[in-house]
Amino acid sequence: MLLLDRREIWSSFPPALSAELTSLGWVEGRNLTVQWRYADGDTALLRSHSEELVRAAPDAILTRGTPATPLLVSISVSSS
Repeated sequence: MLLLDRREIWSSFPPALSAELTSLGWVEGRNLTVQWRYADGDTALLRSHSEELVRAAPDAILTRGTPATPLLVSISVSSS
């Protein structure tokens, strides 16, 4: 699972996500790999991270809102 967004928005999210995934049987380092990507408002970096993530073809990419979500959708559709 990979994430694109602004770092400060997600400051409390990693522990909560980890706890919930663990309760569902997904344990980082055992059967789950989590990689965080932050663009911090830099649209060029957001595009670069998005392209990198789509090329990596993970099972899931988690993002929040715009502009990250529509950008990832457009890159993944054009890469298909």
